[in-house]
Amino acid sequence: MGAFGRRMAMIRALDLRPQLRHVCQPCLVLTAPDDKVVHPSGGRELARLLPRARLLEMPVGHAALVHPRVDVARLLADRTYWPASSAADTAAASAAHPG
Repeated sequence: MGAFGRRMAMIRALDLRPQLRHVCQPCLVLTAPDDKVVHPSGGRELARLLPRARLLEMPVGHAALVHPRVDVARLLADRTYWPASSAADTAAASAAHPG
């Protein structure tokens, strides 16, 4: 098995889903329902497992992040896409990252 095959085997064996519940930062997850390379169920699961995630399904094919019809900078700047912070979120973030 070559280097690429070993890398793919390592990625297949790595499952970080149990740790996602500890991510305190708001997250914007972009997926494309018609993506034939990366199935959109992966993005949906990621958004479901991240406590402060917002899922946006973009009507484009593969690589929604770099698709010319998707303005990622505008999406990131638009506060309506971000989950609201609560006092509990702020306290949890401070406890997780003191200093």
